[in-house]
Amino acid sequence: MKVQKRQEEILKILSEVPISTIQNLANELAVSAETIRKDLKQLADEDKIIQTHGGVVLKGKKTSYFPFDYRVKISTSKKIKIGKEASKLIEFGDTIFLESSTTCLALVQELCQRKEILNSLTIVTNSLSIVVLLEKEEVSSKVLFVGGWIDFSQHSTNGFMAMDFLEKVYVNKTFISGAALSRDLMVTGYYEQDILLQRKMMEHAEQNILMVDEKKYPKQGFLQLAQMSEFDYVVSDIDFGKEVNENIQQNNEKLGKSCHIITAN
Repeated sequence: MKVQKRQEEILKILSEVPISTIQNLANELAVSAETIRKDLKQLADEDKIIQTHGGVVLKGKKTSYFPFDYRVKISTSKKIKIGKEASKLIEFGDTIFLESSTTCLALVQELCQRKEILNSLTIVTNSLSIVVLLEKEEVSSKVLFVGGWIDFSQHSTNGFMAMDFLEKVYVNKTFISGAALSRDLMVTGYYEQDILLQRKMMEHAEQNILMVDEKKYPKQGFLQLAQMSEFDYVVSDIDFGKEVNENIQQNNEKLGKSCHIITAN
C-alpha cells in the first residue's frame, strides 16, 4: 500500500473510533509499528492528528467521546435486530442490568412491545435514556437507577459513587454492548470508567450477554474487558466463519462452559 493511501486509511480509522494506538493501527493495516510511527509523524507535522501518551486521535476532536445523540443514529437497523434477539433471552421476573448504550436502548424499545414481560422485570441501569423511555411508556417495572456523576453527553452516570453503588447489586443477567471485538475475540473498550463498570456488573451477574454489531469487528479498543468466550451469550450480526467458530468451541472446552452465539439477521 502506498504511503498516501495508507495515511488516508489511518485518518479513516481514526474517524470511526474515539482513540487508537500504534499497534492497533499496525494490525489494522498489516504493516509494522515502525511504518505507522513514520506515518503518524508526518500526519502530526501536517496538523491532522494529535499523539497522546500511548494513543492517537484526530486533530480537532474536543473529546474522544462520541456523544450519545450521535451514536444513537449509527447502524440503527443493526441495533434494532440485535436488541430484538437479545430481548428473547429475558425471562419473566428477571433482574437485569442494562448499561448506558444505544444497543441497550434498542433492547428496551423492543421490550416495550412486550409489556407483560417488561412489567415483571427489575431493571438496574445507569442510562438516563432508558429511564426516560420507561417513564414515557408508563411501565410498572421496578427500576433501580445507578447514582453517580452525570455525564450529560453520554446520558449516563459514572465514577466512584456509581461503582460503590454497584458493589451492593446482583442481577440475573447483564447486557453489555461491546465497543470493539478483536480478531482474537477479545472484547475491548476505549474508556476506563466504562470498562470498570462493565467488569463489575459481569462479576455480579448469573449470566452475561454481549451484544456487538459487525462494525465493531475486527477492531481493538484501548482497554481489555474479557474474552468473548467468557460471555454466556453473544448476540451479533457478525459472520464469524468456520475457523473462528472452531476457536470459540475450543475456548468453551478450555473454560468448561458454553458461549452461545445468537445470530441477529
